[in-house]
Amino acid sequence: LNPGEFKVIFCNDSLNGISQIHTGFGLSSNGERLGIYYNNNGTFVPVDTLSFGIQINDNMSVARIPDGSDNIQYPVTPSPGASNQ
Repeated sequence: LNPGEFKVIFCNDSLNGISQIHTGFGLSSNGERLGIYYNNNGTFVPVDTLSFGIQINDNMSVARIPDGSDNIQYPVTPSPGASNQ
């Protein structure tokens, strides 16, 4: 992705997304660690990681505000495909 571009990736068990990207796995409401990595000649290097705790309701959203910062805020209003607000 180029700076200012966004990609929506759904973390759920569905693989039926025709125009959407689905991971094929869901995230636990008990909390998890999620990461995006790239393969550098067999070594997986983190691009970004996020740990989250227990989710008190479905479809909670977390965001780096402003985009790309170390400041994690939640819950926030989801903004798929757009800048975090």
